[in-house]
Amino acid sequence: MRRTIIESKSCKQCGKIFDPIHSEQLFCSHECAIKYKQEMRIHNCTICGTRVRGKQTICGNCRGLNTLTERRRFEVLKRDNFTCTYCGKTVKDDVKLHVDHIIPLSRGGSNNPNNLTTACDKCNRGKSNISLKHNMF
Repeated sequence: MRRTIIESKSCKQCGKIFDPIHSEQLFCSHECAIKYKQEMRIHNCTICGTRVRGKQTICGNCRGLNTLTERRRFEVLKRDNFTCTYCGKTVKDDVKLHVDHIIPLSRGGSNNPNNLTTACDKCNRGKSNISLKHNMF
């Protein structure tokens, strides 16, 4: 009887190199197999709360919302009538407009349109990474 040699594999859960007993073995131990199955269960999206399967933390819709595209920038500018929401200046006042994060990304904000607003260059630089939700009177 001829015995086939199975090459070492990397555990799908922990990445440890192991010698499998059979060619279909994916995990180095029973514990890694159980841990992997638990992580692949359904849980909630960290942004909107909808159900997500697997190791991902956010759903596909929120993942798409997390990208600040040129189109999304234009939609925010259009929604705000091409007017700075802080001082009221427009392009007619010879100011450069930006799309600003109400809650900055550095403080846990997102690129969701509800977290975006139009700001002129001066207001945007003056605001920096301050979150207006925390500093409102």
